[in-house]
Amino acid sequence: MTPGAHFSRTNGCRLLTTDQCNQVRVYLAPEWHLEKTILHPHRFFQHITPIKATWHPLLDLAVIGRYPDPNFAGYHENELRTIDIIDVDSEKVVARLHDPSAPGLVCVNKFNPAGDTLLSGMGVNLLLWRKKEEAAKIQESFMSKLSGRGLDRSSNQGQSRTGRSGQSLRANDKLKKQTETSENKQTKTKLKVKTTKENQKKK
Repeated sequence: MTPGAHFSRTNGCRLLTTDQCNQVRVYLAPEWHLEKTILHPHRFFQHITPIKATWHPLLDLAVIGRYPDPNFAGYHENELRTIDIIDVDSEKVVARLHDPSAPGLVCVNKFNPAGDTLLSGMGVNLLLWRKKEEAAKIQESFMSKLSGRGLDRSSNQGQSRTGRSGQSLRANDKLKKQTETSENKQTKTKLKVKTTKENQKKK
């Protein structure tokens, strides 16, 4: 059974397949005959997603998760569950990726169209891989934008608060004037009533 098959993204003339044991096969167009078989430990286990090899978009490199197998040639104790990048022409692993904080099996890997970012899936986690320099630039740019937005937001909030304070003061003044006017009217009315009563007594 072959859980994954992918045409090369450089020219479409190679087909990359992954079995459920320890073979990555490459078929060549136009007859699609078997060009080569690359041995690699990625055996299937019933409770995990089948491990699949995929292509780099610009180079004939295959990327696949490693599931260390004691029965595989070259196995050593405490072998890491790395992400292996294989040069298909030489059949050699040219790079290994590993995150100590995420020691699980990486079953699915996918490069972006530019080939400078790799997304890996393991269990309920996603890992995003970039070159350190590029990652640092992106993080710096992101933090700068975030900081700028934060300042603008606080400034707007300050302006809003100032505006609200001014509106509140004006409303208080208006209410105060209305209250004073009402009190003056009531006082005048009382005086008038009192004066009228006193005049009636005199009569």
